[in-house]
Amino acid sequence: MNTNELLKLLPELGTFVTVVDAGSLSEAGRRLQLPPSSISRAISKLEEQLSSKLLERTTRSLALTPIGRDVYEQALSMMDAAKAAIARIESQKNELNGLLRIAAPKALSKHIIAPLIFKFMALHPALKVQLTASDNMIDPATGEVDLLLQVTESPCEHLVARPVGFVKQVLCTTHGYLEQHPTPQHPQDLKEHACIALGEKNDDHCWYFANNETVEQVMTKGAFASNHSEIRLAAVHKELGISIFPEFVVKEAIAKGELVALLQDWAFQGSYHGTIYAEYSQSRFVPATIRTFITFLASELAEQD
Repeated sequence: MNTNELLKLLPELGTFVTVVDAGSLSEAGRRLQLPPSSISRAISKLEEQLSSKLLERTTRSLALTPIGRDVYEQALSMMDAAKAAIARIESQKNELNGLLRIAAPKALSKHIIAPLIFKFMALHPALKVQLTASDNMIDPATGEVDLLLQVTESPCEHLVARPVGFVKQVLCTTHGYLEQHPTPQHPQDLKEHACIALGEKNDDHCWYFANNETVEQVMTKGAFASNHSEIRLAAVHKELGISIFPEFVVKEAIAKGELVALLQDWAFQGSYHGTIYAEYSQSRFVPATIRTFITFLASELAEQD
């Protein structure tokens, strides 16, 4: 096969890699924004030009043939080399442009990430940003986003993870609630209070607090639960009890005296508490948009502490 013939097959080779990674023609079509029929024709053309069957296709699954596996590995290397070349060029540009796609949890997106994105875009007016606010993890390895922000102590092993900040959980309620109930002085005192949990898992009413080497486990109870921080906040303002919030959700209300922070000598251990990691796919050359945004994010979050 001469160079001209090879160049004509490059789009089909890229489509083939996407099909294998996606696991189906329909999912590959969604990622490439093409109808499944176009994807099928591209694979058929590639198989015809190579005079080899690359995929065993059924109505429910796809499987690589031995030759298909060899072609996939070589085509994948080709795609990685192309991405590296483009990333190298982008990393050397002084002005950021193009599209940066970011995924982050909903509450973190609203209170922290979105305001910082607006500030970052003002510094780089040629840049476009797409923020997906979702509590479900969107893996950059799928190609749907460029950067994932997670609050976790266990970042994804197959991604590059950079710590950029920390989320602290705060236990709080209203002055009105405390006028009717004694102020808890110890985590175990919460057993006598109405506590508003997340309600995502069966054990969400079991709260853990740490103070140096001491860890207290408390089985709380309460009539209301919600996995939405602003709904829990509304319930607290209605004096339905005590709840846990990311500090960025309640910081302003506590400063204004609208809420009272409780058990401040104890650190809550649980969901949505911990390090904020910026995670992206492994590559020899990190695009300038990702690298610069992570540096900006870490700097801004450090100033907010």
